[in-house]
Amino acid sequence: MRKVGDYEWNQVSVWDFTPAKCIEKFVKSDDGKHIFHYYLMRITEIKSDNQWSVETVKSLDNVPSDVLLWRNGSYKVKNA
Repeated sequence: MRKVGDYEWNQVSVWDFTPAKCIEKFVKSDDGKHIFHYYLMRITEIKSDNQWSVETVKSLDNVPSDVLLWRNGSYKVKNA
């Protein structure tokens, strides 16, 4: 069950862009042929068992290292 404060990497589709300010991550597929693009979100409110509100994480402050190291991809702070 998710709870307020949990982190989640949201995959960016081919047609979407990441927010102007966010923590973004690039992960290579196991075969090395594809790169997947994600940005980090934090749960701010639980509405029901399968619905919640999120906010985009804009700073590395207080983000656990295991969240940042997820799937061993590179991450960066985007401030544009």
